[in-house]
Amino acid sequence: MNFARSIGISSLMLGCFAAAAIGSGVLGWASADDSPSVESTQHNPGEHQWVDVEFSRKGALRVRLMETALELDTPYGALKIPADEVLSIDFATRLSDAESAAIVTAIAGLASGEFAVREAATNRLLELEHRAYPALVRAAQDADAEVAKRAAALVTRLETTVPPERLKVRDYDVLETPHSRISGKLRASGLAVETTEFGPQQLRLADIRSLRSERAGPARLGYIKPEADPGSMSAYQNQIGKTFAFTVTGQGSGGVYGTDLYTADSSIAIAAVHCGVLKAGETAVIHVQMVPPPTTFTASTRNGITSSTWNSYPAAFRILGKGPATP
Repeated sequence: MNFARSIGISSLMLGCFAAAAIGSGVLGWASADDSPSVESTQHNPGEHQWVDVEFSRKGALRVRLMETALELDTPYGALKIPADEVLSIDFATRLSDAESAAIVTAIAGLASGEFAVREAATNRLLELEHRAYPALVRAAQDADAEVAKRAAALVTRLETTVPPERLKVRDYDVLETPHSRISGKLRASGLAVETTEFGPQQLRLADIRSLRSERAGPARLGYIKPEADPGSMSAYQNQIGKTFAFTVTGQGSGGVYGTDLYTADSSIAIAAVHCGVLKAGETAVIHVQMVPPPTTFTASTRNGITSSTWNSYPAAFRILGKGPATP
């Protein structure tokens, strides 16, 4: 019996489980060893395509998008976009009713005269992190000086612990197809998907940050001041989730461990060629993200380089693509 299907896992639970499983090594970060490989997910028109979903809290999962069309309200009218044409979606910031109520209650709790209530409210707002950030920014201007002071302290704490891109409020869903990039609001509140690990599921849009097809090509990456190629990511293995920019020259031979996800001690220059971001001898700024390690690192031959298998390693990295060299 499919346990996930039998209990009706919510997309929030699915995301949390994915994050926990990634951290414990049960699942990879949408990696080649526990989900369909790039080669096995090549898209044929009309077929339900495999996509990588990033959850709003933490975690990522490869799923098959089971929708046939997505309805998008735009300033120029409603569009019905075939789901198999979608390359990527950056979802608008959404809060569930429960999250909205929790934020209101917690901010009110900051005004309590009881320490235990204030402490519980503070912890709840930190738990909600980027979802509570806009409300905390407003609360930092509250007429109640104590509420404003506590809210401002939480704003500062979130700004130092949560990546800046996650604190930005996104007003519109942005869909990319082979022909255009369209902003609007999706009419649906969720997406029908099928997962290797959990079977058929309904993902709530409020729980998803982004969706990306294998066919999307290099991601549109923002500017990060590039550093010199450090050789490997060994010095960064305690900074899981953080993204770095390096100026790297692709190397066409040598040792590298893994496929898409590489051991932290693997050569960045070789991994960049193996995953197709750089060609041997090509120099560019690339973005590299530290991620939790998969259970095992799998071998493959790509772009003239054969990577090796490795059973376990404390940390992994993936190469997101080429980034801008200047702001």
